[in-house]
Amino acid sequence: MGLNKTSIRLLPKTQRGKVKECWACSKEKELHYRDYSVGGDICLDCFNDAHDVEQVLVNNKYLLDKENGYRHPNPNEFTGTDNH
Repeated sequence: MGLNKTSIRLLPKTQRGKVKECWACSKEKELHYRDYSVGGDICLDCFNDAHDVEQVLVNNKYLLDKENGYRHPNPNEFTGTDNH
């Protein structure tokens, strides 16, 4: 069984444990991880939820299906209003 892809990595030792605002919960906490897909640092309390979401989005073959799955909108496809 291979490793699953993820954009969440442990912060370098020089940055790990510093108190800053967590990207996920917006609370001042010790940060230990960086989610490179959103460019934010994550605390220990939020890691499990962030990792679970990451696994679903990155490793779910049904979400990667361009015809039926989730994807980023094409340019000018989304107007910012409810257009369903």
